Amino acid sequence: MIRQLVFAIMLLSLLFNNGMSQTKFNLSGTIGYFAPLGDWQKHMYAEGVNQFQGGYSMFPEAELKFKDVALSVIFNYSKMSATDWEEFVSEEGADIIVSASQSQIGGVVKYYFVNSQPHLFDFEAGAVYLFLKGTEQFHSYSYEYDFLNSGFAILSGLGYQFSLNDRLSIILPIRVLWRPEGIQFSDGRSLDIFGLYITPGLKFIF
Repeated sequence: MIRQLVFAIMLLSLLFNNGMSQTKFNLSGTIGYFAPLGDWQKHMYAEGVNQFQGGYSMFPEAELKFKDVALSVIFNYSKMSATDWEEFVSEEGADIIVSASQSQIGGVVKYYFVNSQPHLFDFEAGAVYLFLKGTEQFHSYSYEYDFLNSGFAILSGLGYQFSLNDRLSIILPIRVLWRPEGIQFSDGRSLDIFGLYITPGLKFIF
């Protein structure tokens, strides 16, 4: 408890020293593509077949910016395609419908290492809680993907911002997710989840 309190005091001190007079509140929304990375996307039984593939991704975000440092609350929803697996099953003579997605909520700290208008670049890192969901339907039977293991994950990335004016900017964040043991099979095997998000959008500055 004391350690967390000391950390909070140090963080607040850094933010105040970084220029409270330049504090800004920003809201942004981005939409783009989520790409799964690594072996976790592969089907555990069907060799050469991907269980999951990429899909669209959305990031609403609220940011409190103190000159070069910012705190952001991040939300995300990403759709995961299963076209490869569905087509494989269809070739075997059956038809299934797969619905898979991930969502997250958490916070990141940003450091703007280039902070001169109109071009801004930032590095961000933080923690999110990742919700994973997947179902597979065969006729009237529905199977829950219980090997998807929701939990805390690390989110980091780089961002570019081009200021159109004092109130509006175009942004391009590129983020990487790491969820340790995000896949847990019944035989005890586990795999880490990695993913890449590329989501351009707009930032509104207040």
